[in-house]
Amino acid sequence: MRKHITIVFCCLLIFQGCATIKSILGKNSIMDPDDPNFLNNIQKLRSAYQDGDIQALEEMIQIYNNDDQHIKARIEAGRMLANTQHPMALNAIAKMVETTSAVDFSFLKASIEMLALFRENPKASFAMVESMHILEERTNNLHLTIAENLNKVRTKDQILDLLDLYDCILRLCHMVLILSHSSSCPRRIPPQ
Repeated sequence: MRKHITIVFCCLLIFQGCATIKSILGKNSIMDPDDPNFLNNIQKLRSAYQDGDIQALEEMIQIYNNDDQHIKARIEAGRMLANTQHPMALNAIAKMVETTSAVDFSFLKASIEMLALFRENPKASFAMVESMHILEERTNNLHLTIAENLNKVRTKDQILDLLDLYDCILRLCHMVLILSHSSSCPRRIPPQ
């Protein structure tokens, strides 16, 4: 009988991984926002990393990158990552910012603020500049979509929407001019 239980347990572990075992034992996930110790669990990962456990850093990166996780878990994991100043943490946050993968703009804004903690690192500034360019392209595409679909609304609304769009473009151009004249703004290097 003992042999059969061991075989079943090993099969579960092989086919389903550790998640099945944790669910059998009733252990809450570290990312569960209903868990009262939710933020403490992320803090434990940070402490484990500080004690030399690189796996804890990788777990924080997984939480940060996982779109299915609660936004609070992702932001807290990102803050912990930014505080480590580890190159893997920088790569994860930089990738999120430069690709503007964070659809939730509050998450993108928080990620940009986290990336600013890597003060003198050129990858951080490159990621922010690349993010500006990608956001500008996406915003322009959105503006074009709006303009193309304006013919589906009333003429009065079309004129008002075009005036609003013109105002948005003027503000964007003004912001670009300010940034282009700033000596602290890194220039985008075209790909070769």
